Amino acid sequence: MLVQTLLIDDDKIIGLLHNKLVSKFNFPGPKVFVDAESALHYIMNVESDRIKKFIVFLDINMPGLDGWGFLKKSRSMALEQKLCVFILTSSIDLSDKLKAQSYPEVEGFIEKPLTAVKLREIMCMESMIKVITKA
Repeated sequence: MLVQTLLIDDDKIIGLLHNKLVSKFNFPGPKVFVDAESALHYIMNVESDRIKKFIVFLDINMPGLDGWGFLKKSRSMALEQKLCVFILTSSIDLSDKLKAQSYPEVEGFIEKPLTAVKLREIMCMESMIKVITKA
């Protein structure tokens, strides 16, 4: 597997629901994390020859290391080239949307909940077509 999907959200029920939905849409190898620190640890320790890219659905408002901290820390670890991030949040704050645009690895800003319509839109994005077809 060259691509894997990571869902990072501190709400376990939301994580479970989103996992079922991305699985239904054949996103590659979905894995759920309830905290960003565990997800970073996983990315750093997974066999790099097996996984070349991670599609990450990232909540920004979480206790401990939040989504912004995840993005900042992933950059300090030189992981941004391995990430294709979709901010998935309940925030409708314009400053969050603008901040997300400052990270080139962030492909989109999606308001919760994730839906079939939103996933279809993601699957049609040119950047996602390139990532998925390499899987």
